Amino acid sequence: MRIAGAGAMGVAAAQELAARGYDVTITDPGPLPRPEAASTDISKIVRMDYGADVLYTEMMEGAIPRWRAWSARWGGGLFHEDGFLLLSRAKLTEGTFEGDSLRTLERRGHRVERLDAEAIARRFPAWTGYVDGYRKFHGDEGFTFTTWDPHVRLDYAFLPEPFKGRLQRCEVIRDHPAVKQASDHFPLVCEIAL
Repeated sequence: MRIAGAGAMGVAAAQELAARGYDVTITDPGPLPRPEAASTDISKIVRMDYGADVLYTEMMEGAIPRWRAWSARWGGGLFHEDGFLLLSRAKLTEGTFEGDSLRTLERRGHRVERLDAEAIARRFPAWTGYVDGYRKFHGDEGFTFTTWDPHVRLDYAFLPEPFKGRLQRCEVIRDHPAVKQASDHFPLVCEIAL
C-alpha cells in the first residue's frame, strides 16, 4: 500500500495500516517537515460536520475514538478536543452545507447547541453580523472559530485560562504578503483586554 504525503494524516494512516499487517510505503516530496503542509502545526480540525454526507460523519464517529486512543498511547496532549463553531449570516436551511450539517448531527444524536443572533452577539462579540449557527462539542466544552466559507480554515486563537472572556475582537488578515505563505490558514490578529 502506498500513502501520498508524510504529514500527520499520512503517517497516522500508515501506522494504522502497518498495525493491521499491511506493507506500507509513504511517498512525500519533502523536505520534512514540509513548510506548506497542513500538519506543520497543531491547528487541525477533526470534525463531524460534513453537510448531508452521512458517510463522512459515520467515518468520523469511528475515527475520533481512535484519535483519543492514539493520543493516550503517546501520553496524551496530542489530540486537543475543542469542538466546532459554525456561524452563518443567513438562516440555516436544508440544502446548504451548514443546515445539512446541523440536521445530520441532530439526527445522529450528537450534542449540538443551537445559537441565534442574540446568543451569538452575547457570547462571541468579536464576530458580528451572524444570525444563526450551532456549536458542536467534542469533549466537555469548547469551540473554535467561524469562517465565511466552510472550505477555508482560519488559525486558532489559543488563550490561557486567565484570559478567557477577555477577547475583544479578532480580525482576519487577508491582504498581507505573508498570507500567500500561509498554506490553507489565514492569520488572525486578536485584541485582548488586559
